Amino acid sequence: MGSGSATGSIAAGKRRRAAPDRRAETIGDPAAPPRASHRVRRLRRWHLRNRCALSEDVAFANEGAPPTMTLPPGTVLRPILPRDDAALAAIARQVLAEFGSGLASDPEVDAMQRAYSRPRSAYFVVERDGRLGGGVGIAPLLGGEEGVCELRKFYLLPNVRGIGLGQALLDQCLLSARGFGFGQCYVEVLDRMSEAQRLLERNGFQLLQARMGYGELRGSNTWYLRSL
Repeated sequence: MGSGSATGSIAAGKRRRAAPDRRAETIGDPAAPPRASHRVRRLRRWHLRNRCALSEDVAFANEGAPPTMTLPPGTVLRPILPRDDAALAAIARQVLAEFGSGLASDPEVDAMQRAYSRPRSAYFVVERDGRLGGGVGIAPLLGGEEGVCELRKFYLLPNVRGIGLGQALLDQCLLSARGFGFGQCYVEVLDRMSEAQRLLERNGFQLLQARMGYGELRGSNTWYLRSL
């Protein structure tokens, strides 16, 4: 028994001493998959906690800043689904009417899920107590450089403003934009949208003197850009 215990101890010691060599080989091996950073692991936990079922190749393709807060109880942030189209179109019309704007002839509004299924595009929505409260999307900037995306169709109903959902949606879109390989994010707003402007400026967007490309907001007169 004593001999067996000693042999076991010696073998265990060898295993313990061998472990650092294996770690060194992994670190030096370019083919070895990198370990997820602490920041990315935190972000994965955030998505699991808030039921945001995103594919890892989009949501975790980079180490951008994680969302700054957890969602309030009873709220969910998730990718858009086909069943959301009608409710989201109604929200878009209500919000734009609130700010004295309109949709003109924008076919995207009535088929948002299909529109944001295109390459390098995504749209996210928030629900509160099972009802859709708004959303925002990211897509390549039409007429812009390849590395520039546009934050598009950012609509939130009044009853879901002021509780952090706008920030959570913005965080998710910027994270996805980095994952798609964009280097800059452009957005158009109306000068009457003071809350939206404050949100953008808090998140590093810089005011521009002229518009870029062919932005999506009809009648916009305020333009922002930030690096990713």
